Amino acid sequence: ALLKYAIQLFKSIMRCAESEDLISAKGISLVSSPKQKKPKVEFWDNSQINYFLNATKQSIHHDLWKIALFSGMRAGEIAGLKKDCVYINKTLGEHTGMIVVKRTYNQKTRQMQETTKNGDVRIIPILPEVREVLLRLMENEGDFIFGGKENLDSSHFSRQLKAELKNHP
Repeated sequence: ALLKYAIQLFKSIMRCAESEDLISAKGISLVSSPKQKKPKVEFWDNSQINYFLNATKQSIHHDLWKIALFSGMRAGEIAGLKKDCVYINKTLGEHTGMIVVKRTYNQKTRQMQETTKNGDVRIIPILPEVREVLLRLMENEGDFIFGGKENLDSSHFSRQLKAELKNHP
């Protein structure tokens, strides 16, 4: 990200110099951005999943981490998840139940958005590992799965998780 910013800044300076007739127009067109390798996506195996679940078992956020792990939802989507988007008894392929992700909590503006990050609605199957958690959380007061009457602020999720994992032997 820093390299990309530096190149953009350099190109901007070069365009300004070109517009002031300090350099020829050919110079800037010869500069190309370096190809950046996309990081390889790695998935946890069962031992890593079990370690994580055991490490967060005593956490007040254990249910939140479990849903994040088994649903693939983003932090803002979990923070903004309302009960009206959880369909426990609908069938989706081989799974019973689905989560319709159609809103998110925006960490920058610290407000709910009625669309997801990219504007698409996503349908997520409810896996057995999450089903019992959602059934229990659906009984809480309020519209939100987490937070009750108000959504959670997801801007601290990763910091909280790091602190909890650091304290685990």
